[in-house]
Amino acid sequence: CLRQERGTAAFAQEIDRYRKTAQSLPPLRGMNRSFEQASTVLYRKGPIILYELERQVGPTPFAALLRENVRRNVSRTDEFLQLLTQPLGLPLRQNQDSSLAFVAKKEELSKGSRSS
Repeated sequence: CLRQERGTAAFAQEIDRYRKTAQSLPPLRGMNRSFEQASTVLYRKGPIILYELERQVGPTPFAALLRENVRRNVSRTDEFLQLLTQPLGLPLRQNQDSSLAFVAKKEELSKGSRSS
């Protein structure tokens, strides 16, 4: 993991670089994987979304969520959002889907942290 290998500052710089790249990309949710830029969308927006989620729930619950994600073999955005609504003991807000609205709204990707 970049954060472990090069530190938090380098990780934050990479996330900021991804945010800048992602601003001009279409929404991740509902994206056709045969779309020409699908790989760029997935590999730029995906890390940002996961980083924001980790910040929201904390590193330990986030790691538990990722383990459950792998255990269930989740491969689609809607499946992942469904997993977030499952009672996994995560400190998620009741309006988690709306707090992750930046999955679908590229303008939200330019904001540093979520306050909703």
